[in-house]
Amino acid sequence: MNPPNAPAAEPRTICVFLPNWVGDVAMATPALRALRHRFPAPTRIVGVGKPHLFTVLEGTPWLDDTLAYDRRGGNAAHRAAAVIKQLRDLQIDMALLFASSLATAWVAWRSGARRRIGFARNLRGWLLTDRVAEPGSFWNRTPWPTVDQYLALAIAAGCEVSSRTLDITTTAPDELAADRIWHDLRLGGRRVVCVNNHSAGASSRRWPEDRLFALCRRLADDPTNSVLLLCGPKEQEKTADWARRLDHPRIHSLAGQDMALGTLKAVLRRGELLVTTDSGPRHLAAGLGTPVVALLGPIDARWTMNHHPAEIRLSKPVPCGPCGKKTCPLADHPCMTGIEVEQVAQAAFRLLNPSQSQRQSPIVRLGA
Repeated sequence: MNPPNAPAAEPRTICVFLPNWVGDVAMATPALRALRHRFPAPTRIVGVGKPHLFTVLEGTPWLDDTLAYDRRGGNAAHRAAAVIKQLRDLQIDMALLFASSLATAWVAWRSGARRRIGFARNLRGWLLTDRVAEPGSFWNRTPWPTVDQYLALAIAAGCEVSSRTLDITTTAPDELAADRIWHDLRLGGRRVVCVNNHSAGASSRRWPEDRLFALCRRLADDPTNSVLLLCGPKEQEKTADWARRLDHPRIHSLAGQDMALGTLKAVLRRGELLVTTDSGPRHLAAGLGTPVVALLGPIDARWTMNHHPAEIRLSKPVPCGPCGKKTCPLADHPCMTGIEVEQVAQAAFRLLNPSQSQRQSPIVRLGA
């Protein structure tokens, strides 16, 4: 037993319940970095989350180990009962809950962790030992950047914050896979502009095809550029169709190439620029230092601000937004159709040619 006024013992094992989306894991890296700096070895930091998302953090030094937890997945070893047993075996001293569900808080409580740090949203405050305050009220939360939310949890654990910059890296196998893509698509010798018009499960975030096509042609008309259309495994057919319809020698797609998340990281690292919807690739690129033009549409920039110094965020103020809905109920989808091709092209060339205009990080509002 510690004598009176003695400093508390450093935790031996910390578990971090990671977010559930690629972009959110990327936005958690400043908090993970702060946690590692505050609790170096021999403290062990274990990331708990969906197994496919661990790839986002491969190559970084923030975690010592990972533990797969996916309560809706098909593998029984990744569900709550098995994960609770494994966490109990690890004798967790402290749990940080970046994931905000009630189920996650219940698993943390059942794990036996002595400290459980998180937000009290979703009726889970009784399961936590350290409830971190949020701006706004229970019924009306004030917009607060996700990066800063995770950092608030790290601060509650005793960390100091020196930087809010996202931090992603690649591995040697990732780079070898990207080498093959560059060879297969003959991308060497030109600036590669990556374009992503997908967003998992949220059609409201996509830019209209006619504008996407016009932008790609505008970028590819510069002979120093090649355009690379990005996609995931579920988007290959659509993306390949876009490339066929564009029919331009300097416009290519990732369809049919290596679809691994690590490969995507290496592709984004090599890209000179990413033009994207508000989705995972946006935040991966920020963590890799690649300049970004982000088309925000229905997304309130105050939630997804990632503090990337080389990002231009385009949004169109509309009476109905930013609504955050996954599907737009309006036929004309005004928040996305209001973003014009020339406005995106100008932002892209501004970042491609930084000597002509110093890189900044504004939200460009395109007028009512």
